[in-house]
Amino acid sequence: MVVRFMAKDAKYIPFPLFLISGLPGNLDEVFDYGICKFSKMIKHELPTVYRQVLYAYYRGSLPASLLKKINFLAEEESFIPDDDYNGFTGDGQEFTPESGIDEFTQAGEADEDFRQACVDYWEMQQAMKILGLSGGSIDTMRASALKTQKAIDDWEKKGGRDVTVMMSITMMFEFYRKTKTAYEIDLLRAFLSIKSIIGNKELVGTTKDFILTRMTGARKKELLPQMLKKPGIKAVYENYSKRYQIDKLLSELLARGFLTGKLAHNRRIYLSTHYTTTQLPEAVHQLLLKNNTKIKRDRNTVIEQEARNKLKQLIKASSTAP
Repeated sequence: MVVRFMAKDAKYIPFPLFLISGLPGNLDEVFDYGICKFSKMIKHELPTVYRQVLYAYYRGSLPASLLKKINFLAEEESFIPDDDYNGFTGDGQEFTPESGIDEFTQAGEADEDFRQACVDYWEMQQAMKILGLSGGSIDTMRASALKTQKAIDDWEKKGGRDVTVMMSITMMFEFYRKTKTAYEIDLLRAFLSIKSIIGNKELVGTTKDFILTRMTGARKKELLPQMLKKPGIKAVYENYSKRYQIDKLLSELLARGFLTGKLAHNRRIYLSTHYTTTQLPEAVHQLLLKNNTKIKRDRNTVIEQEARNKLKQLIKASSTAP
């Protein structure tokens, strides 16, 4: 797949943690899968979809698979191409393919595969536009994504539903376009592992052992033995099982700006892509208060006592009422 990066805006593509076990050799597959997955988040309306497909048809820019379906409709005369004006008004100022939209609508109602092919194309076009990408074959990208999805499905049959990692397009291209050292790939593994733990939260408390487990592509310890059978993964795991190496890796993530804050406390390590290390003590303190069961229990006891007192007051007021 060959795509060009057009924008610096930080957009994110999703993919399952399992895929980082194949880094760096599967960056193409991760990219294709992530874009296709992102495209499915975009809502569509069929008239808009068909209009865009018609425009691409007359401009000769449709993927081969969809073009084949439309050519078949033309052969069956279910669709009559506008060979004179290509869907535009006579003066060429306005694109008005209303008859074509009607014909595509009828074809889509009769053939679900045709309708879905149009939607898939439109979604991918929108995804590329939103993510700031150009170039690349939609047919090739979707075929790659389907192949990757099969591998994911096979893995999830064994290990259960995987967790999702979000990777920015900017970072993806940083690793996609430039040759990286093995250590830089390990930095990427570690960062994506931490991202899978943090999710949408502003910080997370975890352990180095759990981060290392996620670095192999396994979402939990029970799946680790299977991942350690994959080429190169055991060496990564054994290297960063050493305290010095994992500490150095986490410090490097902070130094290079992958993380904004890092703080160790009571055999856990608190990490953030939102708070700085200076801000973390207060943020972690608030997190501990929020998650402290005793504090919650004591607070609920006070609330319950206040409720009982309120009930007694109401009963007393009603019994003394004239």
